[in-house]
Amino acid sequence: MQFKHVLLALTIALFWGGNFIVVKLGMEEVPPFLLLVLRFVFSTFPLIFFIPKPKNLSWSLMSGIALTMGVGKFSLVFLSIHLGLATGLASLLLQTHVLFTIILSKIIYKSPVSQRQALGMIISFIGIGAIAIEIGGEANLAGFICVMCSALFWAASNILFRKAKNVDAFSLVIWMGLIPPLPLLALSFYFEGSDAIIYSLSNFTYIGVLALAFIVIAATWIGTTLWAHLFKIYDASIVAPYALLIPVFGISLSWLVFDERYTVTTMFGCALVFTGLVINQWVSGKKEIEQNLKKAA
Repeated sequence: MQFKHVLLALTIALFWGGNFIVVKLGMEEVPPFLLLVLRFVFSTFPLIFFIPKPKNLSWSLMSGIALTMGVGKFSLVFLSIHLGLATGLASLLLQTHVLFTIILSKIIYKSPVSQRQALGMIISFIGIGAIAIEIGGEANLAGFICVMCSALFWAASNILFRKAKNVDAFSLVIWMGLIPPLPLLALSFYFEGSDAIIYSLSNFTYIGVLALAFIVIAATWIGTTLWAHLFKIYDASIVAPYALLIPVFGISLSWLVFDERYTVTTMFGCALVFTGLVINQWVSGKKEIEQNLKKAA
């Protein structure tokens, strides 16, 4: 990978890792479902009037992606942080969508699972089990369950993305934002209440504005578009491993900003999850590396 593209990949990982911290700061002013409503509204309008709808993408498929990713994935990961799950831990556990994607691909498409992938999944799931046993408090356990369900929804959206071939990522991000706001607003009214919505919107400070701006511009527009751009230039096996840096940045920044600390057992579980993810995404063999570089050339 060229040096400028390495810098792009590192920047994206930093944006997405830092996004967990920004989300937590944003939720100090706005409840999670309402924050998501604002995220999708402002990531869609007014750009939707200038960006054409993705070509060769049906409304049904786009709705499926929007509901699994926009409503399922994001609402649950936001809720996990709101419930008190450490942001660094959430950033790591969410990456298990890689493992769930492999499992779903095996079930739906009968995709082969290599011994390396199987080993990686076993190691990661042992780590997840260790974290689940060690994690303390009902709120944290609920947050843990939410983030794991969020990873499963992300995996489902990955399966749907597989059907949406050669679709412009930026256009998809803009147009899919039309779908989540209404169901998310319904969830906000039901769980958070109209009083909380009115109070949050009427007491919105510059911290909330900056947090929302980062979520929309850096994490959504820039991050998603550049990530898709790298996948168009290089093979997935070259780009995907950089996603492993997301929890590295997430855990590091959460320690710096929120002074989050973990027990030895939790750290050991995190190490197992990360090791399993590395094994799953690591390019194996000189021949495979040469083939991927040839595709990227």
